[in-house]
Amino acid sequence: MSKHIVERASALLVATTVFLVTCSLPNSARALPSESQTPVRSLNANEVFAELGMSVPEFGGMFIDEASRDTLDIYVLRESPGLAERLDAAINAIPALASARAAQARIKLLPGQYSFLQLKAWHDQMSPVVLAMPGAVLTAIDQPTNRLLVGVETLGIEADVAATLAELGIPREAVNVELSPRIEEMPAPLPPPADPDAPKTLQSQIRPLVGGIKISYAKDKENAVSCTLGFIAERDKVPGLVTNSHCTMIQGGVENTVFYQPLPVDANITKIGTETVDPCYYLATANPPSYPAGCKPVPPPIPPVDKCAPKEACRYSDSAFVAQEKEVTVSLGFIARPIRQSTITWDPPDTFFQIVGEQSVVIPKTFLSWVGQITGWREGPVSVVCMNDTIEGYTQLCQNLIASGPGNQGDSGSPVFACVDNSDPPKIDECPGPVAGKVSKVNLVGIKWGSVSRGANRQTSYSPIGSMSDPKVKGVQENSHELGPLKKCAEGGC
Repeated sequence: MSKHIVERASALLVATTVFLVTCSLPNSARALPSESQTPVRSLNANEVFAELGMSVPEFGGMFIDEASRDTLDIYVLRESPGLAERLDAAINAIPALASARAAQARIKLLPGQYSFLQLKAWHDQMSPVVLAMPGAVLTAIDQPTNRLLVGVETLGIEADVAATLAELGIPREAVNVELSPRIEEMPAPLPPPADPDAPKTLQSQIRPLVGGIKISYAKDKENAVSCTLGFIAERDKVPGLVTNSHCTMIQGGVENTVFYQPLPVDANITKIGTETVDPCYYLATANPPSYPAGCKPVPPPIPPVDKCAPKEACRYSDSAFVAQEKEVTVSLGFIARPIRQSTITWDPPDTFFQIVGEQSVVIPKTFLSWVGQITGWREGPVSVVCMNDTIEGYTQLCQNLIASGPGNQGDSGSPVFACVDNSDPPKIDECPGPVAGKVSKVNLVGIKWGSVSRGANRQTSYSPIGSMSDPKVKGVQENSHELGPLKKCAEGGC
């Protein structure tokens, strides 16, 4: 098949595509919740890409071209007249994809072997079975290769994976099996206190609180653990902040972990809040079906389309909400912006990333940034979208990976975001280097929770914002999910 390039069409076939996509979805996926309805989760990334597959069955996956960043590479089963234009219109008709591809004005068609809908059906079938195998680490739809992906701790189990795929009727050639150690969750022991006369850093005492700075809790009388504040939030009119669940004393469930910023040295000065929301993990074999033991049942249960591996506890996000102390000041909608990339120096502390929107679904190879209290402001391209992965008896559903540099212990909880331009509505753009002005606009994408080496590359894992907080109306989402309704933007920001 010859490669075909087309400039983006303005709005051709949009109305028709919207009708087709809407009619193809089950009622539960397209109905808006009301007070009398049970809250439902938002569609995850694979389900959003499946909307495109239902509208254009030839679609086999997409990613941003690494050589020409203004181009979307899209796999198709077969080329036909007007196919690129139909794909363009169908992408624009799905808001999550339209905003995610904003900077890509061109489409390049690539020959694919499998449709996205076929890959998704196989992935949904294989994921809980494969992840139950000893040594299996992650599964995903690998859009940049038009294949499925299975990550394993050792290639010695590749034959067992192949046998399992054969039993499921999934072609072996449709699956990439790659060496991938388990993702490491990375809170950190506290480093020595900073010199109060040294320049301000992300580890200094910062008021008002913003995303990207150091927080900690006392593990016992002698030991403490540090992580990164993800973002300031308001939940059911309660002000607070979001960080990782594994940054609390017990991962999953509320044990009222008390947080400090930056250190647990003087509660009257550094205490910032107490953990109040941290959903249990779902465990089908337990009664009630929740984990850790004694955790109250998960409301609502994991939907059947997202089955966990047998005997594995699972959740959609590694997140927890911390209600802030009344005396603590915060800047809702703001993340610390260090003086340059790959540094924690923030002196004077008056430059910020401002959250003006959110983007849960991203296209593979999109460049994202994050700010962590150990390594500062960093960025990298998304390598895997919507993977299911296991770690220490837990399964995290539909998480993303970003290609990054060396390990970053203590950056757990870091806000992950995409820079946006000044259009209305703002569109995703690559973050520049040194930034003029005090404030840069961003879309909140999620929070980082781990790191792993895949081959020669280090990868950063994060939970998409949609896994913990559903689509918003003026900064507050329409329905409940793991953390319930969250306001994340400053007034007028979203």
